[in-house]
Amino acid sequence: MTEYLLLFRNAASPQGYDAASVDFDAAVPLWGAWIAQIVAEGKFVRSEPLTFEGSVVRPGNTHKGPHIEQNQALAGFLICRAESQADAERIAAGCPIFQYPNPSVEIRAIIPFS
Repeated sequence: MTEYLLLFRNAASPQGYDAASVDFDAAVPLWGAWIAQIVAEGKFVRSEPLTFEGSVVRPGNTHKGPHIEQNQALAGFLICRAESQADAERIAAGCPIFQYPNPSVEIRAIIPFS
């Protein structure tokens, strides 16, 4: 099996994530259930939310704050094992991030160093 990185993005502005419409008390169990299903399949590696604060370093320039593109910012990640890109897409399709404003999940296969 290949490891895949799922990158969670949701609506953001320079002031922070735009999740005002999300009921966090209701969302936490959904995240737990989704991750528990991945664990039950033996495909879970690791998952964490990310703080909004950060910086972007480019040659000769450091931008304080997260990278925001198309009103989205990176909010968290999950690493899982999957049989294929399609299997990783199946796993991502159940992600609770889709309850948030302007969500997306980017899926990238991880290339192990030899």
